[in-house]
Amino acid sequence: MSLLKFRGRLRSIRSLNSILSALQVVTVVRMKRIRERFAVTEEYLKPVKDVLAGRVQPKKLDKKILVVISSNRGLCGGFNTQILAKAKAFLSTHPPSPSLEKRGGGVLSVSGGEFGIVALGKRAANYFRDRLVVSEFEALERPTFAKIRALWQKVFELNAEVYVAYNAYKSTAVQAPTIVRLFPVPEELISDKEPADYILEPSAAKLTEELFRHYLEARFYQLVIASQMGELAARLMVLKGAVDNSKDLINDLVISINKLRQTNITRDLAEIIGSAEALRGKR
Repeated sequence: MSLLKFRGRLRSIRSLNSILSALQVVTVVRMKRIRERFAVTEEYLKPVKDVLAGRVQPKKLDKKILVVISSNRGLCGGFNTQILAKAKAFLSTHPPSPSLEKRGGGVLSVSGGEFGIVALGKRAANYFRDRLVVSEFEALERPTFAKIRALWQKVFELNAEVYVAYNAYKSTAVQAPTIVRLFPVPEELISDKEPADYILEPSAAKLTEELFRHYLEARFYQLVIASQMGELAARLMVLKGAVDNSKDLINDLVISINKLRQTNITRDLAEIIGSAEALRGKR
């Protein structure tokens, strides 16, 4: 390869390295913010969980919904692949029904016995497009409690048993695909013990109903935030690997360019010396 081509490739890889490094910094900052929000939400839900534990009564629902939280973009390794595989395995025991029908706004209606899909993220929506009940992309870009609560209202109005599939954040290198039940009774609120002795006003039944509805909204928001943490962690690992590889390529190219330059200089010197010797011999 010529020296000109080597230098062109070096410029391209250095430019790519700059872009990837910038993305890495942005991802680190976003992940720090998401971690703080998750920690605040976790702390907020603890006392609510203590009040509701053992107070919410289960009920039987024929309809079932699986909320699949993926990402809108790639560059996050196996993040989407593993949660889609987990959801597919979960749905294998609940085959799709041919009686799904479109209703107003292009939303699918769900009849008894069916298992519909609510997709958060373009990857999940594309994968389960034949079973979609609701899909949402924008709320996942910058998730706020107001946006996620509005989405939860759409899911809640379906009056179905709700499961959520998401990548639980364990560490920067590990995101575990997980499926939890959120409605009618979240698994963490099921308790064989007597409910904690709290004074509930105006009435225990009224307060429990309102508090449980709010808990579902906040818990759903927390699951979305947890998935965001997993997505950013996976993206950070991919970007780190890409930046490290680009640095290695830059070092290799610099060495190759220097070797090629040295070879060219040595060849030119040899030609000059040879020409000088030839001229001296003619004299």
